[in-house]
Amino acid sequence: MSTDADSNPIIQQRREEVEGHIDHGHSVAGWTGAALGLLGSAVAGVAVILALVWLFWVGIVVMLLGLPVGWALGRAGKGQKQHPQQHGKPTPVR
Repeated sequence: MSTDADSNPIIQQRREEVEGHIDHGHSVAGWTGAALGLLGSAVAGVAVILALVWLFWVGIVVMLLGLPVGWALGRAGKGQKQHPQQHGKPTPVR
């Protein structure tokens, strides 16, 4: 079933631009950094419940490791791909 929005060329153009350029950071670097942050915060949370100070600090260290590991993976080519408009170049109009 077709709607007025499907036949509108402006909406079609915008939809193509959005679908072609947004990946919401789905990358190995992003997921690894987020996973380490989540794992570290979970370990630190359990440590608070169990009153284990040393385990709390292990969790904090794991959580903070997510930042440099994610950055390093991004620099190694496992991060989000760059798009032309991220470098100040306009997207061509179709």
